[in-house]
Amino acid sequence: LWPSWLHLLCPAEGYYWRLRAEDSVTRSLRCEGPPPGDGAPAPHRQRRRQRRRWRPRSGGAPLATFYEKGQFLELLNRARDSGEERSMGDEEKIQRQVSFLELQPPVERPAESPRLVGTWQLAFGGVGRALQIEPAKALMKDKANAGARVESVTLEILDASSSRTTISLAKPDGGVESVVQESTFKTNSKADILDEAAGFRRYLKLKYLDDDLLILQGRGPTEVYQRV
Repeated sequence: LWPSWLHLLCPAEGYYWRLRAEDSVTRSLRCEGPPPGDGAPAPHRQRRRQRRRWRPRSGGAPLATFYEKGQFLELLNRARDSGEERSMGDEEKIQRQVSFLELQPPVERPAESPRLVGTWQLAFGGVGRALQIEPAKALMKDKANAGARVESVTLEILDASSSRTTISLAKPDGGVESVVQESTFKTNSKADILDEAAGFRRYLKLKYLDDDLLILQGRGPTEVYQRV
């Protein structure tokens, strides 16, 4: 038989619900209101609500609250201008800024946008990865490229359906070898995918596009390109 009263905690509001057995056949469920005291939510619920407050939402805080474009471009260019490798702290900061950008892309259907056409140079290939995106890693596996370093990756969007990717490898002997692959590509119904039919045969999602920045997501980490 059911006990006369069962006290259950409602996970949504923190109120106590009482399940009362009227008899052996008929039972009713009714809310008795908050428990005695101030009715404050449990500490773990308070923390959960605080974590949700900073997230940008549609119609919420403007993107500038989380992202200053000039500072971000300066951070991307700092290592290139100084000739030094980025610190892990700078790379993590770039990754956080990229995450904010991806939340509010300024261009809808980016694969069809005229802004996409042009020459883009890889500036960031993921935390701790330098410029070693997936095609570059495949080239580095070749014994002929043992000890080489990825010097640059350039993506040229020639028109609405064709591209050219150039990966330059700095060899241990001081020479530089460039590998060039051309391809046609198609997109999907949302126009946010670049699906290469040849060349490196990459399947890339366009996460962000404006006049200066292009953010792509392939099989590896996020890739950030700057227009050149």
